Amino acid sequence: MVKLPRSGFTMLELLMVVAIIAILTGMILAVVGPVRRSVMKGKTNAILAEVRLALATVAADGSQIAPVEHPLAGTALPAPGFPRPIFLRADGTPVNLTAEAIIVTDMTWVDVTFRPRVMLPNDRFRGVVTAGDLPLLYGMPRGRIGILGAADENITTYRRLPSLKVGYDKSPGVLKDPTSANYPDDAFLIKPTISPPDKLEDRSTKAVDYLLSFHRAGILQKGGIFTSGADGITLFNNRVWTAQPSANPTPGVKKKDYETFPNWQPGRVLDGSWIRYRLRGSAIYDAWGNEILCSMGANDAIRLESAGNDGVFRWFPGQDGVYQTNPTDLAASGDDLNGELDNVSAATRD
Repeated sequence: MVKLPRSGFTMLELLMVVAIIAILTGMILAVVGPVRRSVMKGKTNAILAEVRLALATVAADGSQIAPVEHPLAGTALPAPGFPRPIFLRADGTPVNLTAEAIIVTDMTWVDVTFRPRVMLPNDRFRGVVTAGDLPLLYGMPRGRIGILGAADENITTYRRLPSLKVGYDKSPGVLKDPTSANYPDDAFLIKPTISPPDKLEDRSTKAVDYLLSFHRAGILQKGGIFTSGADGITLFNNRVWTAQPSANPTPGVKKKDYETFPNWQPGRVLDGSWIRYRLRGSAIYDAWGNEILCSMGANDAIRLESAGNDGVFRWFPGQDGVYQTNPTDLAASGDDLNGELDNVSAATRD
């Protein structure tokens, strides 16, 4: 009997092929990951450089650039079901969440019982509603949590008290004395209001368009601008926007942007589940799709910051997505990591 030539693979040969494919796949992924991160960092650097140039151009014309509060870290008075975002002092003591916020140049001006109402630049962000519900900002100092755009009274409301050297009206019912904590004088009230038919989206888009000026097209081409559309809803008392399924989605929205997740991923905030959010109107984003922070630095320089590949500015919550590190800690605990190492930044002055 003549034996026919054997065809196909034996089980051992198939297992060897599968093992080789797995090894090659691992090698490719090991190379692709760092390459992709490098490309995204390069794109973000390009976005920051062009935004920096745009802001320098506006400043050279004599216009003032004033970052506004991040909508999920603002000073606005609490609304039913929407408390003021949680901050801690640098020493770990809590900042008041319920009374009207105060900003002063000299803390000694404020009676000791009212000092928790004072918002300090080095207060550390802990959460929007619960601790760790917005890892992007967890542990960041208040003074660096600003954006380019507009704000309204749902985001920003506080009393900015004048310097001790500035005269003030001491008549009854206005400002009784420099240690009074009532501060009823509207001259000290910072509360941006937007009257219909204007909306926050309109104001933010106008502000960004003005600040970026002739550089807007270049930044948009690099993917540095996202504008929220009509196919979405607002979260946290209308502070931020999230996409919804639509036949005509906003440019830049992907299917996963309106899907919810049980665990944290970059660009998401916890609101029952982890939801992808965006700022309302036009705003500036890095190559990873996270908002770029803007704040005042030394010598009136404008500081621009991206959270980088890990999607957090200060503390990364580890593989379990749960923080073992306190916002005010100086070193990471448990499986948490230092998220500052891959941040990308630029400034209008050195």
